[in-house]
Amino acid sequence: IKADLVKFVNEYVMNVYREYKHLAMNNQNMGIICTSPKDLKFELFFKPIEIIIILDNLLNNSFKAKAKKVQLVWEKDKDNKPILHVIDDGIGIPDKNLTKIFEFRFSTTNGSGLGLYHTKDVIEKLGGSISVNNNLQEGVEFIIKFKQ
Repeated sequence: IKADLVKFVNEYVMNVYREYKHLAMNNQNMGIICTSPKDLKFELFFKPIEIIIILDNLLNNSFKAKAKKVQLVWEKDKDNKPILHVIDDGIGIPDKNLTKIFEFRFSTTNGSGLGLYHTKDVIEKLGGSISVNNNLQEGVEFIIKFKQ
């Protein structure tokens, strides 16, 4: 589809993902907040399922890291291109794993090791990039930059 990616992401996270029952398992309620500049729009051709997979991978990883709060914060770069920050307050990523997290089959949770690998692949096919910032008080930040 061709649609506003910012609107799609925000609506999916707030109206669909936030309602998933697994977020309340074991009394782990994970709050999710989306913020974006009112004038930020990004028309893009994309497959909705691929964007959903990206979001599900990132948010499920936050859940596994015992995050209580996740923020999706949109901003514009100097060229008015959107940047999405996905920030959680979970246990973070050990420094020794930072260079490996996007590698095929790398996992620390007995998962398949495909989640972040696939996330990076889809973002790059959209002409974007993803990086990680683990230098927070607690938690982790993924930074996704989009280009047209």
